[in-house]
Amino acid sequence: MHGALFLLLLQACPPGNLAQGKPADGTGLRGSPAVVTDGYLAPEGSFWEGPASIIMAANYGQVTIDLGAVYPIRALLLQADNNDVYHVEGSADAFTWREIWVAPPRMDMQGLRTRFVQLRRPAEARYLRVFGSDGDLNFSLSEVRAYCQLPTPWPPAIVMPPGLRWWHPYDWWRWVDNPRMVGIKGGIAVLGGMLLVWGIILRIRGRPDAHQKLRDRALAVLGGLAFLCFWNLGHFHFNNYIHIWEHYHHYMGAKYFRELGYSRLYQCTAIADAELGGFMHKKLRNLVSNHLESAELTLADPNVCKSHFSVARWEAYKHDIAYFRTQFSRDRWEEAQRDHGYNHTPMWSLTGGVLANLRPASQSTVYLFAIFDPLTLCLMWALVWWAFGWRAMCVALLWWGTNYPARFWWNGGGFLRMDWLVISMIGICLVKRGRMAGGGFLLTFGALLRIFPGFIVVGLMLKALMRIIRARKWVLAPEHKKFALGCITGMALLVPLSAALAGGGHRLGLDAWIGSGSGEEHEQGFIENSAKHLKTALTNNMGLHTVLSWEEKTRAIHTRNYSLEDPFDTWKAARRQVFEDRKLLFFALVVGFLVLLARAVEKHEDWVALSLGIGLIPVAAELTCYYYSVMLGLGFLYAKREGEGVAAGLLWVSALTCLLPGIFWWDDDAFTWISLVIVLYVAAAAAYMGAVQTAPQPAAAEAPPEGEKPAATAPARATRATAPARRSQARRSR
Repeated sequence: MHGALFLLLLQACPPGNLAQGKPADGTGLRGSPAVVTDGYLAPEGSFWEGPASIIMAANYGQVTIDLGAVYPIRALLLQADNNDVYHVEGSADAFTWREIWVAPPRMDMQGLRTRFVQLRRPAEARYLRVFGSDGDLNFSLSEVRAYCQLPTPWPPAIVMPPGLRWWHPYDWWRWVDNPRMVGIKGGIAVLGGMLLVWGIILRIRGRPDAHQKLRDRALAVLGGLAFLCFWNLGHFHFNNYIHIWEHYHHYMGAKYFRELGYSRLYQCTAIADAELGGFMHKKLRNLVSNHLESAELTLADPNVCKSHFSVARWEAYKHDIAYFRTQFSRDRWEEAQRDHGYNHTPMWSLTGGVLANLRPASQSTVYLFAIFDPLTLCLMWALVWWAFGWRAMCVALLWWGTNYPARFWWNGGGFLRMDWLVISMIGICLVKRGRMAGGGFLLTFGALLRIFPGFIVVGLMLKALMRIIRARKWVLAPEHKKFALGCITGMALLVPLSAALAGGGHRLGLDAWIGSGSGEEHEQGFIENSAKHLKTALTNNMGLHTVLSWEEKTRAIHTRNYSLEDPFDTWKAARRQVFEDRKLLFFALVVGFLVLLARAVEKHEDWVALSLGIGLIPVAAELTCYYYSVMLGLGFLYAKREGEGVAAGLLWVSALTCLLPGIFWWDDDAFTWISLVIVLYVAAAAAYMGAVQTAPQPAAAEAPPEGEKPAATAPARATRATAPARRSQARRSR
């Protein structure tokens, strides 16, 4: 009798992994669910999106395993992505579920990590359901095991990777994650700063050529590493290269600019989604008021959007939306509709729209357009080498590749997100090589693409103004006339072109820039749309404006309120009020910096004035952090002996930008302190360059890049040309 009962209990509670080889299925999955019951544990730290795992969409992705019979579960093992929480639920009938375990995150290593638990009380279940929450919302699951009889040994043996090293928890490639990447960048910036300081010390001691080969090789290596660091050493976004969020906003915004303008992107997306039978958005941002509101208000009247489309264009729009929504999890797709819309200038809308209208949205289209930025950036760096030499190029690379605000994370892998930088920096390169009209044209083009690059030109304008004041004559120098001609030509050609082709409205299409209509028919133009955004604080804004808007009691950690439609509404209002109280101080500081800048640029060449003009951007403008790649132009000053200290300071600032986010966890705090460091740096750079004694030289007399022979000046050429004649005359006189 007792023996029969014992055998029955053994059948009801068999040994081993109950889930091994059992059928698995689910929703919101990418990959084969069978991998979670194959009995294979991947080595700890394996790539989270590798062949040993499946990907689960955020909020609705889940895996269900049928154990075949109801068993009393006494222990569970789960291998999944390291930084997420995973919930295991049990059910006897697949209808009524109860949670039996919450597997915590494992932050000690990147990639797949194993968790296990011995339950205090057995949980009877035939079906197990697993889904993720919290973390970075990138959920992956590699293995699920369930035990009725506790195996020996317990906990089970974990598969460690081969060749484990203390500096190298698994494969270094998988070891590098976003926080570690920031540390690597900060370390490279520190080494670059130390190298430049060493060179300055040697020059002060009268030994400028000491260890030149060693220093050159070190600078070349660090510059190359910095170039790779911008791309996160090939990790890009740590799971893919494409930034699909960027492509959705900028591809759709540019392609349908005439129909969407600056205010209808999210409205039309919600309506297209509804017609496609897709996701129903709970909230979306009203791009007129910049506040979050219920999507039901938009869906109640589809003509608010569709009246701006022809039938064919609306069908094309729906096709493109159908593609983009498949590239997002449901929660990320809804989150995308709460961003701040499409905000590019009509000039960018022209160039981006021409490209976007060539092809419908698809995987191949997105990858094709994502190639443009790397190609144009490589062209930019080649021209920086041509204009300033490889040493100054390496210093500029060290800022570009290592600074925290403008890292690849923000808009790398996007659609024409670096065009303004490429065009503006090439403009400075042309001025350095004496092509003043071309430089003026390109800098104007860059300003029309993003507006704020126009501050760069202020440096040269101040130099021209100081020269006029000193000479007491309202006459521009010949080189400044050429530069002004390039600027005027750019404005005369590009503004009407962008207005006519991108806007396509009345008044020569200028409504794209300044708006059109009135009352309910009013259409926002770029100027009004930008004014709206300037009044909206963002946690990743940077600049003097950001510094003066900060106050301890109004920090986001104190003022956020998740019971509101927009949890940061209170924070935004508080930031606006604090700045209003300090507005006079802001304008006084801007004027003070302009005085410093005018004194600095008066002493130096035109290209130096443009490089120093970059410093006006953090002082006078408030920009989102990723635009601070523009400060690489201050690295060009390494090509000038008096600018070596400014270039060295730039690298130390880059190192500090990598350190501060580790101290201040909230974005509004971190970017405020980074802003303060950068504002102090550009003020010190202008003061220093104004204090050094050097005579300004014409562009033709500037030192050429390394490896290039100096160009002969006009008087020298004339002297060489007339020398044979003088020798002939001397022979005749003898």
